[in-house]
Amino acid sequence: MMNVSIPPIHREMVEQARAYIDQLTKPPGSLGRLEEVAATLAGMTGELLPRVTPPGVLVFAADHGVTEEGVSAYPAEVTAQMVYNFANGGAAINAFSRQIGALLQVIDVGVAVPIADERVIQKKVRPGTNNFAETEAMTPSEAEQALHVGYEQAASIIEQGVRTLIVGEMGIGNTTAASALLATLTDEPLERIVGKGSGIKEEMLAHKQDVIRRALLLHRPDPAKPLEWLSKIGGLEIAAMAGAMLAAAERRIPILLDGFICTVAALVARQFAVNVTDYMIAGHRSQEPGHSIALRLLEKEPLLDLGMRLGEGSGAAVAFPLLISAMAMVNEMATFASAGISTANAKGEKGR
Repeated sequence: MMNVSIPPIHREMVEQARAYIDQLTKPPGSLGRLEEVAATLAGMTGELLPRVTPPGVLVFAADHGVTEEGVSAYPAEVTAQMVYNFANGGAAINAFSRQIGALLQVIDVGVAVPIADERVIQKKVRPGTNNFAETEAMTPSEAEQALHVGYEQAASIIEQGVRTLIVGEMGIGNTTAASALLATLTDEPLERIVGKGSGIKEEMLAHKQDVIRRALLLHRPDPAKPLEWLSKIGGLEIAAMAGAMLAAAERRIPILLDGFICTVAALVARQFAVNVTDYMIAGHRSQEPGHSIALRLLEKEPLLDLGMRLGEGSGAAVAFPLLISAMAMVNEMATFASAGISTANAKGEKGR
């Protein structure tokens, strides 16, 4: 079982940050969500003027046996092909990581075939999961091992100086696993949870829902027993993502969430340590219908809504510059006092 000790956020520092932000040369609240983000980051890090750069991006890759059921628009071999694309720098997350100056690492935690590329970190727990519509996706010990892979990779990249963590994934079939996990955490019907993932057609969508329904009836997974729950219907990369989030929160490193798969992984992490969510900021809202449900369960409001649905950590990387803007606000703006500018009193009159 994962044994982590996540510190509470600094509530006093949140209030100090809010008070300081109100002293900056602008009307109170006029920079909107940026003010909230800056105060939240102060509470996470315990620093009034925290650094958020450089960001680190961990992309975990793994295959899913449930693809045998025909739930994806792409064949399973695309997982490995995309891993090589990541290694070669040709994916969206590569472009966005370069744009924000991120340290990017790609980790094979469960790709079905060997990955012969030294640029990919080899941490394979097993070559893909089983088809969870027929049997358990993996054993509890394998689920725990995947959690530890994520934890150790996050700890390692943080030791290299990373100040914000973005966690991404690659795994054909992983929206099916994420949808199944989410379905056990909410009373929402599958029709409102399950989306088209990589772009399946309407007739395949009903089949995907039926596959998940069959798996839930077969396994009766219980989120109150997180390792067992994860092993029955989860994914190796989803487990690794959750482990990485636990490691970041334990070290007071902000976690910028990506889309549907990542947000479900955040819910998985919460099953192991409830206050891990205190260290999360939702980067964006994806087009997957289940993402809004997952965000609601996390009680997070996303920074962006651009109609994205790629995964890989791409939406979080696009949202990251907003964290830089929030920090520029508190680090570089003058206060009314330092600039010698009159303030407004409660009646709207000038004051000093």
